[in-house]
Amino acid sequence: MTSPVNNRQRATIPHPEATIESLQVAVIALKEAVEVMAQQRGHSDDWAVTWADLLRLGLVKPGQEPEGVRGGAVRRGGM
Repeated sequence: MTSPVNNRQRATIPHPEATIESLQVAVIALKEAVEVMAQQRGHSDDWAVTWADLLRLGLVKPGQEPEGVRGGAVRRGGM
């Protein structure tokens, strides 16, 4: 059986041209892609894995994050 992830249509971000309409389409596509990665929309299979996720799952121990990541690994919003 094929994974449902493999059956999904891949999102593409169009190359913006020098028109307002083209720029609007590209910006909306970028916004939607960021929202999916930031866990604000879409299916959880498509969300980006964060350092906070790795810490919470015990796959990375506190203090093992790359330099500069530690402060960003704190999940906000009670999760």
